[in-house]
Amino acid sequence: MVEQFSRDPLAKRQDQYKDILEDWRELQEAKAEIREMMEMYGKDARLVRQMGEIERERSKLARAMATAI
Repeated sequence: MVEQFSRDPLAKRQDQYKDILEDWRELQEAKAEIREMMEMYGKDARLVRQMGEIERERSKLARAMATAI
């Protein structure tokens, strides 16, 4: 989905195009960090909540991308 969105000419015309891609990249990095912390320290409730928040935000961005395509 992200690949398609990033190459779509109609999506590139939208004002939020760069913001959506940047937010996606940041969420991917945050997700990787949380996963690493979970591997090191276990599935702490706080980490699980943070992962849930990240996934909700990723879902919002995925919907925005799908709408733009």
